[in-house]
Amino acid sequence: MREKGFLRDAVGAGVPVFGACLGAQLLAASLGARVFPAPSPEVGVLDVELTPKGREDPVTGSLPARFATLQWHSDTFDLPPGATLLASSPAYPHQAIRVGRAVYAVQFHLEVTEAMADEWASVPAYARALEAVLGPGALDGLLAEFAAHRDTMQRHARALFGAWWQAATHDSSAA
Repeated sequence: MREKGFLRDAVGAGVPVFGACLGAQLLAASLGARVFPAPSPEVGVLDVELTPKGREDPVTGSLPARFATLQWHSDTFDLPPGATLLASSPAYPHQAIRVGRAVYAVQFHLEVTEAMADEWASVPAYARALEAVLGPGALDGLLAEFAAHRDTMQRHARALFGAWWQAATHDSSAA
């Protein structure tokens, strides 16, 4: 897969990278970690908790110690060599990682808009996964729960991406 080679080369060259969900899985795989189906899918508006290193991190430290996220995936990954674990959840221990100064990946979503959630809900495979985990008719409940948390998630997304941008554009050699 060319994407994994591209990511591996970018990380090796010191290029800042941010991956979300599949992007986190691709980044982990490109750095030599195993990506695999989890025992059960993680679907819904679910809390993620920062690790002690995550609370001290210049990027993830911009978030509360525990915060709601949108999760809609069934694969997970092992921690890549040299990565720092920044956040976890009970079902998926590797929710956010950092490699080096400005390579970050999160298994969750904070950036989702209402239009994106509606579009994802229309994907038959996503709808089937949702109902397999949460039961028939779960889509309406998920969308309502997402709507209740959307503004807070988007505020957290702006904080996270803003902090990452600062880390990514900070020239550590100019001191």
